[in-house]
Amino acid sequence: MNGRNNPSVDFKQFTTPHFKIIFQEGLDSMASRAATVAEAALPGLCRNLHVNENDIPVINIVLSDVDDVSNGFSSPVGQLIELFAPPFQAMTTGNIAWIDRVTVHELAHQITFLKLRKTFGLYSTIYYLLFTPTWLIEGIAQYESEEWDRNRDFLLRAAAANNALKRRERAHGFTGLDPIASRIVYEQGHSIYRFMVKQFGPDIGGRILGRLSVFSPTINSALMRTIRMNEATLFVRWSNAISEEYNILGLNNLISENREPSVRTITENVSQLYSFKRITGGAVFTGIERNSVYEENIYSYRTGYGLVRIDGPYIQSVFDLSPDGGSVLYSKMIRNSDGQLRYRIMRKDLDGKRRSMPYIEGESPVFISSDKIAFLITRKGRTSLYTASLSNGNKEVIVLPDSIINAYSLKFYDGRLYLSAMMTDGSRPIVSTNPDGSDFRTEITIQNADCRYPSFRNGKMAYMTNENGPFEVRIRAADGTTSTVASDDLGAFMPEFSDDDSISVIAFKRGDKPFQTSAYSVYINSDVRAVIWDTTSEWKKGRAFDASKVVDSTRKSAVSSYYGFPAQRAVLLMPTYIDEKALALNLYLNDPVGRHALQGGVILNAGNSAGWNAGYGAYWLDPDITVDAASYRYYSSVYELSDTLFHARLTSLRRVNFSAIKYLNNISDLRLNHALFFRTTLGKEDSKDTLISYKHQYTYDSSTTSEDIVHGTVGYSVGWQNSSTHADFYPLNSWSAAISTENARPSIGGIKNYNLLALDVKATKELARTNQVIAARIRSIGFYGQNNVTMSTPLALMPRGTTIYYDSSFTQLFSGNFEYRLPLTWDVGKNILGLYLEALSLAAFYDASISTLKPITDNNSLNINNLKWTAGALFRQRVLVFGKTFTIIEGTVYYDPLKSSENWDYSISFAGQANF
Repeated sequence: MNGRNNPSVDFKQFTTPHFKIIFQEGLDSMASRAATVAEAALPGLCRNLHVNENDIPVINIVLSDVDDVSNGFSSPVGQLIELFAPPFQAMTTGNIAWIDRVTVHELAHQITFLKLRKTFGLYSTIYYLLFTPTWLIEGIAQYESEEWDRNRDFLLRAAAANNALKRRERAHGFTGLDPIASRIVYEQGHSIYRFMVKQFGPDIGGRILGRLSVFSPTINSALMRTIRMNEATLFVRWSNAISEEYNILGLNNLISENREPSVRTITENVSQLYSFKRITGGAVFTGIERNSVYEENIYSYRTGYGLVRIDGPYIQSVFDLSPDGGSVLYSKMIRNSDGQLRYRIMRKDLDGKRRSMPYIEGESPVFISSDKIAFLITRKGRTSLYTASLSNGNKEVIVLPDSIINAYSLKFYDGRLYLSAMMTDGSRPIVSTNPDGSDFRTEITIQNADCRYPSFRNGKMAYMTNENGPFEVRIRAADGTTSTVASDDLGAFMPEFSDDDSISVIAFKRGDKPFQTSAYSVYINSDVRAVIWDTTSEWKKGRAFDASKVVDSTRKSAVSSYYGFPAQRAVLLMPTYIDEKALALNLYLNDPVGRHALQGGVILNAGNSAGWNAGYGAYWLDPDITVDAASYRYYSSVYELSDTLFHARLTSLRRVNFSAIKYLNNISDLRLNHALFFRTTLGKEDSKDTLISYKHQYTYDSSTTSEDIVHGTVGYSVGWQNSSTHADFYPLNSWSAAISTENARPSIGGIKNYNLLALDVKATKELARTNQVIAARIRSIGFYGQNNVTMSTPLALMPRGTTIYYDSSFTQLFSGNFEYRLPLTWDVGKNILGLYLEALSLAAFYDASISTLKPITDNNSLNINNLKWTAGALFRQRVLVFGKTFTIIEGTVYYDPLKSSENWDYSISFAGQANF
């Protein structure tokens, strides 16, 4: 369920000459700023991309603050931009405000989409996007919206030093298995585009996109006709330019690694460290175990206990230790009772045992005392500071000056709270205040540089700054003098004092896997030579849009309440399946917030089906309401009698479906979710069964049946899940469990009686640290109570590869899938006609299902009606279509003992994921 559809969330709207601004109630100032920035940026974007400003349709900009998520999204469908209010400032540098960055970035995408909208309108945009590489699309947006700041320079330098820059074909899409790889696509594209702008002018993007044509849609053709070089040559020239500037071979690590056993053990087992605090006999830290499985967790390591995963994923990098050192305080993303993604403050022992504490939403929590904490909350684009009691959860706001827009990385020392802040003038100092909000001070500020992540001990403050280019660690002594204690070509991050007066810092390892980081120790009496970057390269200078010169000229009309139904726009004419078996070509309509959805179209599938369908979804109600109708004929081969004789069925179906679903998202670390639902179907079904013999060329109509469809159920489902973020292709360690019950009675609109109980459990377990996985899924469905009808067996519950050989019904059914998966490679590295072949794996599987037509017998034995099983091997190949979207090609060779002809068979299928 889209959080913006929550009926308790109200939206308002106003219009400007080129935009309709739809914003969540309370985001008035951000909405006004977004409108102002969008109007100010539009003329330059149109000029650079060769788009006539007068031809631009009204663009919808939707701002919401439902979730603690920082992002933006731009869709060519419906001219829609979605902006999420929580800022992403901890991951950026420079003085551009979050709302300015994200607004212009997504608007640049919209103008790019309109530039590609040629002969066939929206379908032309979609067609050309298949051939236009992501490095160019994102490079344009980054250039138009961002400065080339030190954060970007750091990422590119680190990628170059670690041999992790994207090859040409790998930069065609977000093809990496973790967010870092995707981030490199952004900044590598940004850098390449600036390289072209310096040589060919700021409108180079418009000229390249203008060269794309229906019969010559590839980027190579457009580049050759515009800049007289192909994509490969462009990448080589750009790569030579940055290699010469960065002098990669001359990199020196100026930090000596501490070889204390706890640090060495962590270094050997964790790919990335984010925050690191040493404790007696070990450390507590956040990070990820492997770059190929991007899950941020919090860990402890202590001599005698080993490495313990305290919690994760979906946690913040920063944390705090209790005054007694026995527990850790941190924030974790959960879905609260309103269905919103929020950071919840958690407390656990170092062995992972949860400490009891009240429910408190917030970020960057720190202990003020043993029973009181302070934390940050960002709402409506601004950050507020709070304190709360650990006994009852009562919280109080600490008033911060209006000059602070956002803050992060809260610290408490010597009775004061310290924050890394972004101010209204764009500066990024370290500031402090008393817990009652008095005596606000600016502690450290450097013009045109960031200062962040303070740490304290014995009157000294350690902090990070990028004044010289790379982030380095400095110490301010009690007398105010400053020294640099850690400096490195690729930066030194997250300083934390230790009991021995040394400082732990995070830095890149040399000669290891890309972007592997480790913990190092430096001493406060060090005063090292600072590493200085030259960031004045001509091709990095300049930016098409200057947010500091924005003047409000939007001529904002009166704000009014938002009503979604009249705001619907045609979304897309696209194929879909009706009742999972009849192919339809449907037109979809949606409003920008997604509270209403209409669809309708024709059902036509090469003689296999024909008819029509229509539907409506009311997602502005609680519960969600959907209704749809369809009338079509559907032909199917029911089962195989022999090598030449088949039983076929022609079904004529006319029906109306109505459903209501009430989502009940509980507050739970276990990601408990449950829902109540009601469904009813009314209609009529006529079927004609026919025997067909290909060998003797005859048909025989065996029977014709007609049945009224009057069916209604109410039900309840509850589930738990702990799924890997990697589960879209190759889950390593994940599990989920769901239980549901359905009840059908004539009293609720049906003519059937049944009480159905279903269980679905999935789990994958990695074998050691080899990426080899044992996967299993068990599903059970059965009736309970009296007077139940039988049910047809869903094909999804039968063994893989199975076709329906005979009419199959059940009153109880048990289904199991088991699989051993072996990865061959994460990257095949082949680009064939725009299809990029990535991760490849092999697997062996065994599937079985047992069903019965009668209840369990009096002696509690299962009355088996049918046992089916298949076994075999399969391969899965992840394929990226022109670097934009991916699918899974799955090829299976299997043995089916129930086939009446050859028992061995094979199949090739396409799927969106590999979880059975």
